[in-house]
Amino acid sequence: MRTAPRLKIEEALALTIANFPEIEITRSGEHDNGEKWIIFKCSGLSSKEEATLIGQKLGDALSLAGSIGRLGIDIGHSIANLQFSTAIETKIFADHKRKLRPEIHGLQVYEEDSVAIIGLEARGEVSVSNERLSDSLMNWLSKDLKLTDRQRTCSALINDSLFSTSSETQFILRVTAVEALCEKDERGKDYQQAISWLSQAIIEATCSEDTKASILNLLDNSRQASVRQACKKKFVSLLSPKEFKSFDRLYSLRSKFIHDGLGRGTLQHASNEILELATSLLDADLRLNAVRTPV
Repeated sequence: MRTAPRLKIEEALALTIANFPEIEITRSGEHDNGEKWIIFKCSGLSSKEEATLIGQKLGDALSLAGSIGRLGIDIGHSIANLQFSTAIETKIFADHKRKLRPEIHGLQVYEEDSVAIIGLEARGEVSVSNERLSDSLMNWLSKDLKLTDRQRTCSALINDSLFSTSSETQFILRVTAVEALCEKDERGKDYQQAISWLSQAIIEATCSEDTKASILNLLDNSRQASVRQACKKKFVSLLSPKEFKSFDRLYSLRSKFIHDGLGRGTLQHASNEILELATSLLDADLRLNAVRTPV
């Protein structure tokens, strides 16, 4: 995983959590821009399926420790960043009896002592203690959470924002994180019938096909609640109308910045505000899921 320049992992650690395999934590290297690369490894698992399940659960816990804990952790996309020729792979296996694999930013499952992993090294300095990371990780691993795609995306966007030094970038990513968490409901039956009636009227109208297509697309999109309505429903149900009012004000600032180019250089406070709201909303959404998850 990649971390923002905050975590302090000076030496190898072994983290023991109830009902979870021991986690070996080692520092892979440092990077000049202050980011740090850290390896989390679980061994002794009985099958590829079990290892994958454990790895995914650990990845979710790390993402939440980074986003809600505001540490900044990028667990990657589990995609190889290097490729090797068949000749090189054959040579490595012949000489060392190991399959050659590229370094992967994310989850990698393999049989113990069966692969050789080659990648790049990174460098950097950090300032947050490993105890903070361990405590946060243990907190999330101890919960029986099954994250939705929306929750994973929200968490990832919050983490992404913690890597940026631009207040504008941070602000946009954090507002987007809230949007990602809020699903848009279908509007009621009467509304749907009205949309269908209007759509048919447009189809029969005497105007250009391009104009018809544009209007029909707008009507079709209006079958769902707006982003603002979806966010209002989520905030009011999980937090309070007061928090939604704060978000609505910040959402308006985002719209002015994106669509009118207004506010550049003045969004640092807004960025801090939306971080508080985004992490609180994600935390509340996770707690709701935890209550509903069978033990």
